[in-house]
Amino acid sequence: MDVIGFALPQTEGPDLERLIELPYQLRGPDGPLAATAGGADPGWIPPFRGETRRLLSAANPLLARSTARAFLAVDSDEAVARCVAIDDPELTDDGERVGLIGFYEAASDEAAAMALDPAVDWLRARGLRRVWGPMDFSIWHAYRLMTRGFDTEPFLGEPRNPAAYPEQLTRAGFAPVARWSSWDLARPHLEGMRQASHAMLRPELIAEGYRFRPIDLGAGFERDLEALFPVIRDGFSENFGYSPVPEGEFRAQFGGMRPFLIPQLSLVGLDPQGSVTGFGYVYPDVGPALRALEGDDGRLSELPRLLEQHPPERLVFHTVVFRADVRKKGLVPNGMSQTLDNVVEAGFTRIVGALAKEGPTFYDKTGAPTREYALFGREL
Repeated sequence: MDVIGFALPQTEGPDLERLIELPYQLRGPDGPLAATAGGADPGWIPPFRGETRRLLSAANPLLARSTARAFLAVDSDEAVARCVAIDDPELTDDGERVGLIGFYEAASDEAAAMALDPAVDWLRARGLRRVWGPMDFSIWHAYRLMTRGFDTEPFLGEPRNPAAYPEQLTRAGFAPVARWSSWDLARPHLEGMRQASHAMLRPELIAEGYRFRPIDLGAGFERDLEALFPVIRDGFSENFGYSPVPEGEFRAQFGGMRPFLIPQLSLVGLDPQGSVTGFGYVYPDVGPALRALEGDDGRLSELPRLLEQHPPERLVFHTVVFRADVRKKGLVPNGMSQTLDNVVEAGFTRIVGALAKEGPTFYDKTGAPTREYALFGREL
């Protein structure tokens, strides 16, 4: 077994193509990590190959400030593991720069070590003394590993990986440095959350002029993104692993959800002067339709038909964020009660409370989480 290393960004070349294609070979039909013989991993919604290619090319603005190197383990000229080591000077923890391991995939423990060891060595040689992963450049992109809940139905935006991956990182000296949880919730939970939010409603804030409106998916969508960017950026700045992202990259990530959003379920908060105070991001789970595309960007024209064949049956409660100066006013119940009223009116009976970080959450009273995730790290 050998390892191939090459600098990023790259736009073409056989090694880049093998790196991009590896997860489809491992998790697709008849792949060694497929959960059932002859069938692709049912817990995986394949990302679009074109988006992976963009992130590894100069089109990704984060590569303008970062230094990155890809590592591809090969056995008899067949790719068996991959990762990308990333040195982003904007990513720090307690004032110390942190390196990243992203785009992680491995067919076996031996293959994992072949890719991980030189990636860690490369980061150490650059003077880094701490590394986290998996994280594909930033928390604005894919990151974390699922550690519990592999028997659950995946949702769009969920970290989803073969069950062996956490143990592979553990054997490489990594351990969890932060954790998150998700909840699978049914109609009784939804009604309970709705009643709780109404009980905590702050009518005096409504009287002062604080309100919520649906996101504009029409001509005003770009204007809404422009207003939401500083609010979401500042809200995310308190998240573990945060690093700043250019506005264009924010638009690329959030703008991609535009075709799937239901306006009355994604509410923009406004203060008495009409300035944006926050955003609640709830979206229909279109994962089954996207999964059927098998990561092929060229088949996007099939999406309307696939959405008819696989209509969304549940919602994903993903992000609630507010401007720092209004965060303690108690606006969450007001926005949540309006959102939950709209959810019930839309007829959804299943929801996922997604990716809540450690600590008290709105979902705690519904019971224990059904899924758990971790970001791993090690000292170098």
